[in-house]
Amino acid sequence: MPKLRIAAVAALVLALPACQNALSDAPDGPLTGTWRYTATEYRMFPYTIPNMHCHAEITLHLRQNGSHVFGESEPAPRICVHPVTGKPDTLNSEAWRMEGEVENGRVHFSFSGDWHSFGELHPTQIEGYLEAYEGLARDQPIPATRSGHFVLTKTSDVGYDGPEDF
Repeated sequence: MPKLRIAAVAALVLALPACQNALSDAPDGPLTGTWRYTATEYRMFPYTIPNMHCHAEITLHLRQNGSHVFGESEPAPRICVHPVTGKPDTLNSEAWRMEGEVENGRVHFSFSGDWHSFGELHPTQIEGYLEAYEGLARDQPIPATRSGHFVLTKTSDVGYDGPEDF
């Protein structure tokens, strides 16, 4: 009996990565749909001191084609607070193009090249962190700075229906 349990556990351990990759690489994968993106403690201009801490709730319409994820967001305000004065400021934004990729159970996407979001792929909720690439490059690469957290919650299976090539 213990040999059967060991064999079952070994089979499960070996099958999980294959299952995760199959989920990631499936056409019209799990990211196809409408999602609610909530970003917290996102730092605007992380290389300036002091920088503003922001919160945003944005509706995303996404489509996954193989490992490629694309779509657009709806316009939504970002509420930012200046860390010294404590004064809130509302920044209105237009719709952004979304683009990203899914690989080995992980997802990366960005809003028109900004708000780079990294998380683990799950069918209905994804949690992760944001990175910013801002600063003066001069003769050096611009470093990535971790600048917030996000939660992506699926609200509908109806996703983005526009063109894939922006």
